[in-house]
Amino acid sequence: MTTSQDAARILQARDFSPRQARFLTLATLTAGFCLRRQYASFAGIGDGACVHRLFARLVAYRWAEPFRFAANRGYVYDLAGLARAVGHEEGQYRVGLSAALVARKVMLLDAVVGEPAVQWHVAEGDKVELLRGHFHVPESDL
Repeated sequence: MTTSQDAARILQARDFSPRQARFLTLATLTAGFCLRRQYASFAGIGDGACVHRLFARLVAYRWAEPFRFAANRGYVYDLAGLARAVGHEEGQYRVGLSAALVARKVMLLDAVVGEPAVQWHVAEGDKVELLRGHFHVPESDL
């Protein structure tokens, strides 16, 4: 069971910066899709060369697949390859995704990125750890 910290460590071991690793983990485990502007917002930087290099690297690794979501709106990046690289096994929910579902996932990531002070528990391992450790939910109830 992968936690967010496990995923971030895997990415940092592959020479992603801690900031890049945090965003990519959050995007992968929260939505599975992202936009370049979401990383720029998360990092507090403009959508310039730094952002473009990050996404070009993800595409080169085949960890992200860009596709046009709407005409002249830029690319949405499907992070299914990145999810597999960090050990996040996705279910069959990705098969036949509609444009409406992708849009909801991207909007969800907008909400998450817009609340940087909040501690998000997005990986299953994070949620189990929170419920067992903080809320003392018995293992049999999980």
